Amino acid sequence: MPRLPPFVAPFLLLPALLLLAGVLAAHPTNEGAPLASQPHADAVSRRSLRATPKLGFVQRAGTRFVVQVAAGSNDASNRTDETCENFYFVGANTYYLMVRGSEARFRCEVDEVLDAAVELGITVIRTWGFSDGSEEWNALQRQPGVYDEETFRGLDYAIAAAGARGIRLLIAFGNYWRHFGGVDRYNAWSRDAGHGTCDGSFNCRDEFWVDPYARVLYKAHVDAVINRRNVHTGVRYRDDPTIFGWNLMNEPRSAYDLVVERRRSSDASLEYNVSSNSGDALQAWIEDMAAHVKRSDPRHLLTIGSEGFFGQSSPLYLYANPGPWAQLEGVDFVRNHRAPGIDFATMHAYVDQWLCTERGKDKQGRDSWFDDWLDAHQQAAEEELQMPVVLEEFGGKIGARRDLYARAFDSFARSAARGGGGGGVMFWILYHACYSPLDRFGGGYGEYPTLPEGVFTDSKEARHRADTRALIKDASTRLKALNSASASRGTCAWSPPVPKGEGCNNLEITQLAFGGMPWRCLPGETENLTNCAPFADAYRARLYRQPPAQWRADGRVDGDLPYNTVESLVMGKLVKASSDEAGFFLVIIK
Repeated sequence: MPRLPPFVAPFLLLPALLLLAGVLAAHPTNEGAPLASQPHADAVSRRSLRATPKLGFVQRAGTRFVVQVAAGSNDASNRTDETCENFYFVGANTYYLMVRGSEARFRCEVDEVLDAAVELGITVIRTWGFSDGSEEWNALQRQPGVYDEETFRGLDYAIAAAGARGIRLLIAFGNYWRHFGGVDRYNAWSRDAGHGTCDGSFNCRDEFWVDPYARVLYKAHVDAVINRRNVHTGVRYRDDPTIFGWNLMNEPRSAYDLVVERRRSSDASLEYNVSSNSGDALQAWIEDMAAHVKRSDPRHLLTIGSEGFFGQSSPLYLYANPGPWAQLEGVDFVRNHRAPGIDFATMHAYVDQWLCTERGKDKQGRDSWFDDWLDAHQQAAEEELQMPVVLEEFGGKIGARRDLYARAFDSFARSAARGGGGGGVMFWILYHACYSPLDRFGGGYGEYPTLPEGVFTDSKEARHRADTRALIKDASTRLKALNSASASRGTCAWSPPVPKGEGCNNLEITQLAFGGMPWRCLPGETENLTNCAPFADAYRARLYRQPPAQWRADGRVDGDLPYNTVESLVMGKLVKASSDEAGFFLVIIK
């Protein structure tokens, strides 16, 4: 078990400003000399940290990632007097490098994953820089500002061992989901300190976005990570080019601004909902947190960690969402990534979990949607954001994995070949061999490249896994060749991507078969409709697509009543009916 730091109760009573100023003092043993003079150095695998390659900071030049390859400054700051090459990459997710690297008995598993990544040609790995709450196994932040030194050393080790292999890490500061603490833990800490109102339960989770004290705690954690000095290298994280960049949070969503409006016609039995979510609370948090990170660390790349659902700011891309429900999650790919300080965009993709629409019923429909999802984000990143986009998470069960990987790798290789904005592809998830019994947590999406082939008794599964590994290697080889061929002084400078010859005309709004938001049940209402089957019968489906005239023409709402998603978002109209107006009432869910 990791050693528990002394609990300092008065710390929780410090004012917010003192918390920000004093958080770094919670682990003074980190200051000073690197590995040789630090305690516990003998437990470190010297082989894993030997012969560290000289990595340069990955930077952004327009819609491309670039890295300096010429001798000189270690910081490619878009300078045209130095030689750069593009940095298109194949990456993976391994979230547990820190918590397993914090114990000597598990450190070999970190080495195993990193060695496998080298074999596969993986150059970026995404991992967690958080584990919040004393009840978490190998917690990093046991109480606000109180850090476990051994766990922090686990992250030190992961960074040093990755750098020794020429691998960069993309590190997330926190989690929207409950795993490893998440925003629920910050909500509970805020309430315990007498500030917030949420007790850490799911129902009030989104209070996090508007809780000032929770935000102070989160910023303090960001600063603790950014300013950490690695005991194995002596380099502060903010100065280490081994770190590819930062995630503000893993998969942030927000229902704080969710509004559900109930409508009915003169026939009281015919009712339906129109829902909206401005996402304003999440947007404000992103803008504030991005500015804070950039003040503390202006050198590293920064992104959100978003799943990338399209929202109100870009209605012409709504066709690519996995379903109407995606517009209610408070996420807006274009608006969110326009926040000052955000350097590149991200998207995630889980076809088997997300696609509840008609297209998800067969392989042809699923493949078609996945292609649309990739194309729409690459186009929006280039044309709307002028920045790279990374497929930061995607995966599939073993039977569907090979084809899914092939489509993703081919899409991003085509983008790289024309100098486009498809910056990188990162699959979920790369495991060490012994993790296979626990793959339920990973959704059954795990790759175990170090497992002997004989372990898979099903010959079909063994073939699928071998084919997938071959795809990963091939994609990495292709992208590395394109990167090498791009080396020149001009590569450091911003340049627009080569046009694809496609514009807005290729966006098929008609793919929103029914339009409209998913049905949402009001409190106490019998739940007989789901997101995957939004219409109970054909009559209600027709009603939803073609509402009666009295629904569509009402002077109280300045013209046509917006009855489906595309109209309400494109026209910018939403009904604001009060509860005493006949035929309408408004419900706000928070």
